[in-house]
Amino acid sequence: MLWLIKKELTANVKYLVIGFVIFLVYAFIFSSNGVGLFTLCLTICVYSISATNLAIDERYHIDRLLTTLPVRRRDVVLSKFLLIDVMFAVCLALYALLFLATNALGIGRIPPVSFSAAMLGLFTASVYSGVTIPLNYRFGAQSTRYVAMGLFFVVFALSPLLPKGATLATGAGFSDGLTGGLCLLGAAAVQTGSFFLSNALFAKKDL
Repeated sequence: MLWLIKKELTANVKYLVIGFVIFLVYAFIFSSNGVGLFTLCLTICVYSISATNLAIDERYHIDRLLTTLPVRRRDVVLSKFLLIDVMFAVCLALYALLFLATNALGIGRIPPVSFSAAMLGLFTASVYSGVTIPLNYRFGAQSTRYVAMGLFFVVFALSPLLPKGATLATGAGFSDGLTGGLCLLGAAAVQTGSFFLSNALFAKKDL
């Protein structure tokens, strides 16, 4: 399983680097988004890397190649979802380092990420992958890319509204821990449901 996740991370080093560079650029350009900043940065990073990996797998028939190895199809599908969780952890660490570095330099431009904001980012990334991965196994990467692009633009458009949503949630009595916990549960539910659906579609796929 670990080597499958490594394969997902290193399938295209060029786009992996590009994804993290865009992450950093977005963090500065859209810093006024506040609570929505991490969600936006994480989504663009996951979008650029996940969509590229799916396209590479289809172009070079990687799934067919993997079936010749002692690898279960279920593990191949699971690695796609674990990649999202790994990307979340890496992006969260990167964001935290960026916040500490800018504060140490006296810039103070990057807002801190709260527990609820971090979990909202995970939930959003989970919805993105939860929609695109099963569609990829059903219709292929080329058709799915339009949906993936559309989902990103939806997140891009809604991210400036998240601070207002956070204010409303606080006014309604939702604490940071409660809001974050609900987002975490939502992310787990979306990933679990999408994994079983994707696994069923991949199991029926004729390679």
